[in-house]
Amino acid sequence: MSEDLVKVEQELSRQSASAYQPVSEITSYLLGGGGKRLRPALLLLAHGYAAGSEGDARSAIKLAAVVELLHSATLIHDDVIDSADTRRGRPSANSRWGNHRSVLSGDWLYMQSFHIALQERNFHVLDILIDLTQKMVEGELLQLEKIGRIDVSEDDALKLSTYKTACLFSGCARLGGVLGGLDEEHETALADYGRYSGLAFQLVDDLLDFTASSEQLGKPVLSDLKEGKVTLPLIYAMENGHSEARPHSQPRPRMRRPRQSLPQRLRLLRIRPRPTNPPRLHPRPRILILSAEAQLPLLRS
Repeated sequence: MSEDLVKVEQELSRQSASAYQPVSEITSYLLGGGGKRLRPALLLLAHGYAAGSEGDARSAIKLAAVVELLHSATLIHDDVIDSADTRRGRPSANSRWGNHRSVLSGDWLYMQSFHIALQERNFHVLDILIDLTQKMVEGELLQLEKIGRIDVSEDDALKLSTYKTACLFSGCARLGGVLGGLDEEHETALADYGRYSGLAFQLVDDLLDFTASSEQLGKPVLSDLKEGKVTLPLIYAMENGHSEARPHSQPRPRMRRPRQSLPQRLRLLRIRPRPTNPPRLHPRPRILILSAEAQLPLLRS
């Protein structure tokens, strides 16, 4: 697979070089800033499983580049939305070139990804890419809705992680199966594998935001907490934390407060009470925690 990943890098370089110069400058900067290429690797692994050693990897290499371009587009847009200053230990695109140019570069990456995918002339491939892209956008909108709220449940956090991260992992594994000619049952099984791998990856990333250093992460620590994003580690800490700390997250008796200004009241209104009986879509996925522990050495390297 290492040889195929080299070919993926070559394809990414070709696509970046073909872009309009202001866009090419940003895409080259972002693609040259490192990254583990987990999503292309997952697609190639799934294709190798489905097609065997004798399978033609040319389409898989192209689509592996497609999913990396899609991922890069989401990173650019995420940094603009979050006003992030760093990405992978370097200044983010928006901090170097500004929001307008960064957003347009992300848009170009989206369009170029679908332009490459169209060359496969495979409607099923396009359906998968459109579905995962739509879910990632919906995930961003859902996250914006939840920012600053302490009533985010475990199910809410898992849905967010599924839409923002795991759906792309799932799509990568499914695409490898499609290109390898698997039937629907095995294709779905690969998609499930990718989804749970993505959830485990996101769980580790959320945990490292509390436990790692900025050098390990390549970005400031506690960034999610500072931005008002409630993630699974924080939810579990509030539910199961030390008895001395738990009262700080519990509602306190009502008391008379000094008169507050309108801006102060509006800030308070962003924090809504947690539902008494929040709906549960599924039990706590303990298997994700085990998978996450297995990924810790990889993410810290």
